[in-house]
Amino acid sequence: MALPGITTGRNIVVASVQSSTEVTPVFQESYNPPTTRPNGGDLVSGDTWWSTNDNNLHIWSGTTWNLIGGPGHYADLVSRIESLESMIDSGSANSYS
Repeated sequence: MALPGITTGRNIVVASVQSSTEVTPVFQESYNPPTTRPNGGDLVSGDTWWSTNDNNLHIWSGTTWNLIGGPGHYADLVSRIESLESMIDSGSANSYS
C-alpha cells in the first residue's frame, strides 16, 4: 500500500510512550468472572467486569470481584434517593453540622 509522502521500501516505526508507571484499569465483559486481563496479565485493583450472566457490574479489589451495580441494585439506589429527597422536602430529615 502506498502512502502519500512516504517513500516505498522503507519501514515505518510508530512508538508508544507511557509517561506514567500506573496501570490503567480495564473493562471486561463475559459470562464467567475473568481470572486474568485480556493480555493474560494479572488483574489490577480497579479493573471492572460486566457479567453477561446476570447483568451486574463488578470491580476487582485486588483479591476478589465486588458487586457494584446491576438491575436490582440501581433501582434500590433510586428508591433510597427519592425517599431521602422526600424526607428533606418535608423537613423530617435531621440536619447535622
